[in-house]
Amino acid sequence: MRVTNDEPDNANLRRISQRELRNNNAQTLNDVEKGENFVITRNGTPVGKVVPFHAEGTGTTAQLSHCFPGC
Repeated sequence: MRVTNDEPDNANLRRISQRELRNNNAQTLNDVEKGENFVITRNGTPVGKVVPFHAEGTGTTAQLSHCFPGC
């Protein structure tokens, strides 16, 4: 995996290709659980992010439970 700091908004994100994500999805998700953030690329172009659920300021599961009745 390649770590880059070339985009200000993504300064703390590791870049990983679609192929690397496919081949190493278990390790990637383990890293996400530990707090790592990833930018997923296809042919070198960023197409998405994988971040811990709480990393985007969404709060804890308990704080979100009122948003999803029945959960």
